[in-house]
Amino acid sequence: LGVGAHYRFYQHYYDYINNNESLVQDAREFEYLKQNPFKNATSLSLYVNTEILIDHFGLDFSVGYNLFKEAYQIDWRINEGWVNTPREIPQGWVLGEFNGKYNLKKAINTRLGIKYYLISTHKKPTHNLYTAVHLNSNLGQADFTEITVGYTYSFTK
Repeated sequence: LGVGAHYRFYQHYYDYINNNESLVQDAREFEYLKQNPFKNATSLSLYVNTEILIDHFGLDFSVGYNLFKEAYQIDWRINEGWVNTPREIPQGWVLGEFNGKYNLKKAINTRLGIKYYLISTHKKPTHNLYTAVHLNSNLGQADFTEITVGYTYSFTK
C-alpha cells in the first residue's frame, strides 16, 4: 500500500487554450483560462496505491483525488454535449451540463497497469528496475495511457 501525489501537464488542454479555440475566446465561458494557460492545463492529485506482485510482474492500481484540474471543464462541455460538436462552437450550442456525474469524474482519478520487473520480486531485491503500461482514467472513463520505466528501492529485505 502506498500514498503519493502527482502533477500532470495536458498538452491538448494547453493547445486548446493557447490557440484561442472556441470556448476560451473573448466573452465565452472559459476565457479566464487564457490568463494562465500552462497552469490551467495541469492537474494536481493525491492518491493511494496498491500492487499485487507475481514473480516478475506487478498489477498496479491507484485511486486518487484531483485537487486541481481546471481545463477538464472544457473537455466535459465538448464531449458530453451533442455527438458532433463542431470545432467552432456556435453561441447557444447545447453542451454537457455540470452535474453530479461531472463532479465525480473531475474529482476522482484511477490508474490501472501492469509492471514487468527485471529481477523477480520473490527474491525481494533491494534495487530493481521495471517497465510498465498504465491506463489513466476519470472515474473509469479513459483519459490517457502511459508507458513508464522506473526504479524501486526496498528499505527492508
